[in-house]
Amino acid sequence: MVHTLRAFPAPIFDLSLARLNNAIEHGCAGHPEAEVVCRRRWTDETIRIEITDAGNYQPPRADASLSDDPLAEEGRGAFLIARLVDTVEHAFSVEGHSIQLTKRVALAEMMAVRSNGSTTQNKG
Repeated sequence: MVHTLRAFPAPIFDLSLARLNNAIEHGCAGHPEAEVVCRRRWTDETIRIEITDAGNYQPPRADASLSDDPLAEEGRGAFLIARLVDTVEHAFSVEGHSIQLTKRVALAEMMAVRSNGSTTQNKG
């Protein structure tokens, strides 16, 4: 079964965009020729997103927490990732850093949510 990005759950899609932005902004900093590779695999049971960049990001050693400053512009990524996906895996190679995010999903539930969401109209 082929799944489209339109059916991608919004929190996971937003998280993917944020990780891509970080890979471009931080992982490729100082390397204008560097590439960012994003792969996704969506089955009936899981969504898996892998993002690879040329950087050498070191994941937090402890459980990720929020900054003491609620208005801080940075520092929420690892915290949000840990709470929105089921597993986070980091890998390092000559190409750089890869992060793999996996979320278990129930396809029938997601399609029902998508159907309900697409029929809801803003009555504002």
